[in-house]
Amino acid sequence: MKAPGLKKAEFQPCAFCGNPVGNAGLQFYRVTTTLHAFDDDAIRRVANLEAATGSPALASRLTGDEPLSVPAYTTTRLVCGDCGLQPQVIAALLED
Repeated sequence: MKAPGLKKAEFQPCAFCGNPVGNAGLQFYRVTTTLHAFDDDAIRRVANLEAATGSPALASRLTGDEPLSVPAYTTTRLVCGDCGLQPQVIAALLED
C-alpha cells in the first residue's frame, strides 16, 4: 500500500526528539498507531453462532467474518530517520 505524500502544512517535528524530521537526512517515518478494543457483543454473537452450528467455518461465513474489535484511538506522528531506528521509539509512541 502506497501512502500519499505530505504537504508542507502536514510536517511536524519528530515526535521523539522534537527536531525537524529533515535534520536526520532525506528519509523519515510517518507512524500511525491504532489502539483497538475487543467488541464483546460481536464476540458473543460469533461464539453463540459457532456453538449453534458446531462449525467455526460456517459461523464465519454466516456472520461475514465480522470484526471482533473496534478502533478506540488512532494517531499519526512523524519520526526522523535517526529516531526511527531506535527500539524505544515505538514503545514511546504507544504510551500516548
